[in-house]
Amino acid sequence: MVPSPAETQPRTKTHLRRSPAPVAGGVAGGVASGVAGGVAGAAGGEAATTVPADTTNPDPRMVFGRTLAGSEAIRQRHPQVSLPARRLLMLFDGRRSLSQLPSVVRPNDVPTLLRELEANGMITLTGMVLHDDLATGIHPDTKMTQVKRALAGVFEKELGPQASVLEARVQDCVSLVVLRNVLREVITLVSQRKGPEAADRIAALVKKHGPF
Repeated sequence: MVPSPAETQPRTKTHLRRSPAPVAGGVAGGVASGVAGGVAGAAGGEAATTVPADTTNPDPRMVFGRTLAGSEAIRQRHPQVSLPARRLLMLFDGRRSLSQLPSVVRPNDVPTLLRELEANGMITLTGMVLHDDLATGIHPDTKMTQVKRALAGVFEKELGPQASVLEARVQDCVSLVVLRNVLREVITLVSQRKGPEAADRIAALVKKHGPF
């Protein structure tokens, strides 16, 4: 069985969040609300939902984190854990879904390895990504790179040199999950500082790369 929260490391909680009031009209409002609802929030939120852990037939949107026992198993090379299971365990960070993880084991082996890790109390389900990015046929890392490239220099163009901090925040994002959350914030800031038209222009660049 998956251990209780008290037995695990501090973890990212997943929530279904109500879309905030639009901060900008048109495209920007849609993208901002999509970013808010497209992925499990990393901190706080309303209407929390409990996600059942079905490791027999795992949903690719599931997000797993390591427990204290799991982290210890990696450090000590626990003999009770098979090498393929350890490879998979090392990827679990409580942020990325199964579909967003690199392929380090055969896909058909994932259910068996998840059950092995669960039986040993080494993983815990921390949530579920609400949109499976691989449904678009584009790997999340590829989409993140495309969006970053499209937005390079855009914030300084709209707001001037003082927007270099926003530019850096976007370019420093390490995953599509983080990028979504950051874009939600920066599109809001652009709308507040320069108006909805500027926010719409930035959001339109994001939308060119498909559902986000």
